[in-house]
Amino acid sequence: MNAQCRIENNQECSRERQEFIEKISNNFLKYKKSQNLLENLKDKDISVSVLYTRVNSNTWKIAFFFSFIALLVDGADFMLLSYSLTSLKAEFGLSTFQAGALGSASLAGMGIGGILGGWACDKFGRVRTIANSVTFFSVATCLLGFTQSFEQFMALRFIGALGIGALYMACNTLMAEYVPN
Repeated sequence: MNAQCRIENNQECSRERQEFIEKISNNFLKYKKSQNLLENLKDKDISVSVLYTRVNSNTWKIAFFFSFIALLVDGADFMLLSYSLTSLKAEFGLSTFQAGALGSASLAGMGIGGILGGWACDKFGRVRTIANSVTFFSVATCLLGFTQSFEQFMALRFIGALGIGALYMACNTLMAEYVPN
């Protein structure tokens, strides 16, 4: 029970009243924190209007749609790699071990890219990280068509997977922030 309920002769407050009081007190604390932040920024060379950018009710839907499309395209990349392994084995004369190493290089790149993507999200922002990850991955994937050897192909798969890992991290973090409770 909160302080308001104790003041009223220890009467039991309704759950809705408690939630309402907690919501008001939380909003008041957020307001005070933002006011303190604005007080600290007044003397600095930072545009305060950036803090008041408006997020409307459809913002999360737009973020979800573009995140979904980006992750769908990246997921299709792994599916296409598995379908094309037989022709890659024939083209480059790969052993089964080397064909498996292509998938492993992609997974290793995604793991490292996820770590780097988390750092980039905090440093540069989620949306910018998503845009750069998609660009990075797309360029690396386009360059796969120009490879002449297994080593080049594997290196570019690893480099492209860095972008995929960063993209997975950034999209999931962005959606966790925007989707309503």
